[in-house]
Amino acid sequence: MISSKEIVLVAVSGGTDSLALLHSLNNLQSQLGCHLHVAHLNHGLRSNAAKDTTYVCQQAQSLDLPVTVREISLPNSSEASARQARYQFFEQVSNQIGASKIALGHHLGDQAETVLMRLFRGSGITGLRGMLKVRDGKFIRPLLTSSRTEIEEFTHSLGLTPCHDESNMDRGYLRNRIRIDLMPHLKENYNPNIQEALNRMAEILQGESDFLDTIATTAFDACKIGANILDRDNFLNQHPAIQRRILRLAMIEQLGCTADLYYKHFESMIDLINGHLPNGRLHLPNGLVFSRAYNQLVLDQSPIQTDEFQYEVTVPNVTDLPAIHGKISTSVRSNLPSSYPDGKFEAVFDWDISQFPLYVRNRRDGDCFQPFGMAGRKKIKDLLIDAKVPQSERDRLPLLVCEAQIMWVIGYRTSDLFRISKRTKRVLHVTYENLNQ
Repeated sequence: MISSKEIVLVAVSGGTDSLALLHSLNNLQSQLGCHLHVAHLNHGLRSNAAKDTTYVCQQAQSLDLPVTVREISLPNSSEASARQARYQFFEQVSNQIGASKIALGHHLGDQAETVLMRLFRGSGITGLRGMLKVRDGKFIRPLLTSSRTEIEEFTHSLGLTPCHDESNMDRGYLRNRIRIDLMPHLKENYNPNIQEALNRMAEILQGESDFLDTIATTAFDACKIGANILDRDNFLNQHPAIQRRILRLAMIEQLGCTADLYYKHFESMIDLINGHLPNGRLHLPNGLVFSRAYNQLVLDQSPIQTDEFQYEVTVPNVTDLPAIHGKISTSVRSNLPSSYPDGKFEAVFDWDISQFPLYVRNRRDGDCFQPFGMAGRKKIKDLLIDAKVPQSERDRLPLLVCEAQIMWVIGYRTSDLFRISKRTKRVLHVTYENLNQ
């Protein structure tokens, strides 16, 4: 949990658990070779909160430890908002002082309550494994295997008088109802060692979850075919348990966490992947969008809408295309090429057939052109569907046009009308570059 010379931020509320954490770490400070810094957040939700702040500062001073205190005003008193505020505070202070670890005072009873809370929510293995002793390599819980009785005996032996938080008896909070009402009931009527049993289950599931994560990470890497893109066929070859973890890993890669994403969101994604529609989109919390485009699965932030654009192309020169973060380069040559490009991002045309002005624009309703090697015309819409271009990308696709004629669907096909022949005198050479790649 702690290495030599590390700065450890110790979260101290002034209650029994956090005092035990502070004093136990202080007792071990020279042995561990670390440096401690106390952090205390006053949520502003209780009338006697200022006394707790004073007490924590006194404790830090008695141990000759630096302390950072902050007072905030929460818009509501929910467990979630208070927890979020605390963790934001801890992160901010740890960044300011260069702390590499943040120590929290959770214990055996907290773990049992957490497991039950997540069981009631219908969590899977990841949730039922409870709190980790070390999370993200930063948050540590040294007391997680200690009972409340052991902690109280320790603080009593030091002659400490912990602060009392009356909100811990407020049954309006689910965790309090579990601790005050449910745990004693389960202990008396079902299992006197219920806390130990729940903690044992959490520890077993932690090991199994780690093993599944190892498999899922390998599968996730095998499914990736680009930034934020998964191969659907490869994904469907995975076991359903691994599929959900792959999606979870994709979200963590995007957001750094899976906050506000629940069972219903994962099931909706799985349904879209397994469905018969080749294209589809789901809007998820935190501005995420999950989409299926034929055999590609894309998880990304909400896409930026592309407005109608049109740029006149200078020949010969480089023309910037800021709407799609690209550029197009042109040159004119008097000799026929010895080899021909594939017509995707580099193409050649008969410059004598072409006429000024040339433009690069995105598609319009009713756009058609005559693909290279074909006698008839084809709608651009049908070409993009046949090429399985994702719907989200179709309005960003650049077209090179000469008056009303489409010369080139950039990235896919050139027009037969502007092909080079034996009669060609001058050759227009064009390349396209996507500046995002």
